[in-house]
Amino acid sequence: MKDMDNKLLKLKKELEVEKNAQDNITKEKESQKVQLGQQQKAISGLKKQIDTFSKDISKYKQIAQEAVEMQKKIEKLEEDASEQSKENSQLTWVVKKLYHELKKSKRREETLVKLLKGEPVDEECGNPE
Repeated sequence: MKDMDNKLLKLKKELEVEKNAQDNITKEKESQKVQLGQQQKAISGLKKQIDTFSKDISKYKQIAQEAVEMQKKIEKLEEDASEQSKENSQLTWVVKKLYHELKKSKRREETLVKLLKGEPVDEECGNPE
């Protein structure tokens, strides 16, 4: 009988160890489920961030393209302004030249009128020739 009690006690201890092991396994599984849920939430959050970053990158690319186009337009305008400045300089030179010629012509005209009237002509008034 003692032998039976010892076996029964031994089986009881083994059963208790087995139950504790099962409880530990169950607790570990539950813990892993919780961790898995947290990881899935984290992954979902990261996916949302990636989507947001992708959209932001697309916006930045568009802004960069617009900036490149604007820079090209600015360069074209600067080139046009430079060309216009050259033309303006040439026109200014032509106008100055014409004004100078007009003044010379006016002095010659005045000299000729004085000569025709028989009035004395200053050397500074210009040469009618």
